Amino acid sequence: MSKSNHREFIKAVDGGCILYRPINQSATKYDVLRYHRRPYTMESTQSVIQEIRQNLEPDSISGDIRKKYPEGHQRWNRSLFGYCVPAAFSLLYLMDTEVLHPISGTDAERENHWWLQDMETGERYDPTSDQYSQSELEFVYDTGKPKRLYSFKGRPQKRFLDLISKIQPDATRYVTDDIDHQPSSLESWLG
Repeated sequence: MSKSNHREFIKAVDGGCILYRPINQSATKYDVLRYHRRPYTMESTQSVIQEIRQNLEPDSISGDIRKKYPEGHQRWNRSLFGYCVPAAFSLLYLMDTEVLHPISGTDAERENHWWLQDMETGERYDPTSDQYSQSELEFVYDTGKPKRLYSFKGRPQKRFLDLISKIQPDATRYVTDDIDHQPSSLESWLG
């Protein structure tokens, strides 16, 4: 299994890390989130999953899913439907490890579902598994294949940074043309 390319957008900085996403086509402006990754342990990972679930809001669901499944569609009766991508990738960015990898499978209705898997142990971390029964979940997992970053034009999605910001309210978010520039607390507040 090859490694995910999500680490291309994380940079270690003094006392934490930054997750950045180019805003424009020429990659001259960056949306940057300075935050802390969590140690990769079973307990810490489960704790982060709970924090993610507590902070999922409708704005985390992609516009494509909303178009594909209009209001009132039966898919919306599934708890946590539409949240697998932001939940899985926020978890991936929050855990301080290189062994987690994004996996995507399809359900019986051919809808994609995403989760993370430990490349060494095979352990699955699926923050939105509740949307499926156990037999449905087994089917989805059997179709799973390793994937690279779920992205827009090869860049982390804004909704990943938005969700991490909700989980870590002390994180700093700013726009810059130089990802090596670390704004002072006043600069990021003035934003």
